[in-house]
Amino acid sequence: MASLLNTNVRRRSLTMDDSYFGRQTLSALAQLLASLRSDAVVVLLAKAAIVEPAYEGQSHLLSTLERAKPLDVHRLVTDMVLRRASARADAPTKHLFGDREGELLRCLSLDGWEVNGGALIRGQPSSTEIVELRDAFDERLQGSGLDANGDIAAALKASAEAFTRTPPDHNASTTHMRIAPETVARRSALVIAAGRRVAAPTDEWGSAIRCTTVHTTRDVGRRTQRSAGESTGSRT
Repeated sequence: MASLLNTNVRRRSLTMDDSYFGRQTLSALAQLLASLRSDAVVVLLAKAAIVEPAYEGQSHLLSTLERAKPLDVHRLVTDMVLRRASARADAPTKHLFGDREGELLRCLSLDGWEVNGGALIRGQPSSTEIVELRDAFDERLQGSGLDANGDIAAALKASAEAFTRTPPDHNASTTHMRIAPETVARRSALVIAAGRRVAAPTDEWGSAIRCTTVHTTRDVGRRTQRSAGESTGSRT
């Protein structure tokens, strides 16, 4: 639980902080590019100064975008979003391009971007930190074993979909977003209780938080004491 909610997120090196895009947006961008002819993809990447050794499909495109400089990705996204008609002309299947374009716009909205007056602009100045936290949470959740049935991921997806509706349903978005960390806490508490061979907490939010907080604090204290003892022993 503590590792999932740890805010000490590794930040990418940015030349311009506002150029950060989350992994969901990069995935949507890779899908949109993959709906175009391969020669058009190569040209678009070259215009944005993104090096693509060899075009090998969506997964390879995603890896390339993740390695690229944020400012270069910003140029590519701007080119794709603001020149939609030109990009659509290079798509063999128009409806597929339309579906994936809509997904990219939805992900951009979740990252705090807006298409306004012929420009791609930041709608929320603090969005970069939020996106980084979301990416870190998603990554740690996948490796935690706490979401085997997919309920937590489904709650996060439902929250995002409600937020990007027209008009946005902020109540539904907030409700689903609250469900995700509550479920993490409850499941973490059950795992901790089983490992400690103590009574499992009730399914109440407060009970789960107390269980995870108490045992996490104890673990941190024990590790600190061990480290201090080892340091003292090494000096003597």
